[in-house]
Amino acid sequence: MKQQFGKMNKNSFKIEGLSQVKKALSTLPQKMKGEILKQIHTKVGKEQVQKPLISSLPYSARSKKISVMGGKENVSEVYIGPTRDAYWLRFVEHGTKDRKSKSGATWKGISARNFIEPFVDSRVKNVIKVITNEYGSLAEESLMKSNLRRVKKIKKARG
Repeated sequence: MKQQFGKMNKNSFKIEGLSQVKKALSTLPQKMKGEILKQIHTKVGKEQVQKPLISSLPYSARSKKISVMGGKENVSEVYIGPTRDAYWLRFVEHGTKDRKSKSGATWKGISARNFIEPFVDSRVKNVIKVITNEYGSLAEESLMKSNLRRVKKIKKARG
């Protein structure tokens, strides 16, 4: 089972000029649309959540420990949170309970230092604001990157 930090936020927002972007994206194959949306979400997630989170963590976590990961079910979906290498963050974030051994010895649990969830939740408005204001330019930039990759593949295949 996948450990997720933060609550699923259901926010709605309106993007000015979205009809033009939708029209442009409708001419593309479905797979390419998903790739473009994922690139946009990944870029905004890194800039607005991952980098500020890493720089403000009160405990040591290297930049590779907090990452932006793609969703499995929806091609354009991304998750931001600890990687497998940072399994210990789960214990720091949520704490552990006091334990007692069979012999009667007790171990004091770790008290929770809930930092990641509130931080990610506080950045949702910034992410929505950036996507709302810059969606068209982000889509154009992503489309250009996708086209460059395709051109390079074609050139490489031709030799």
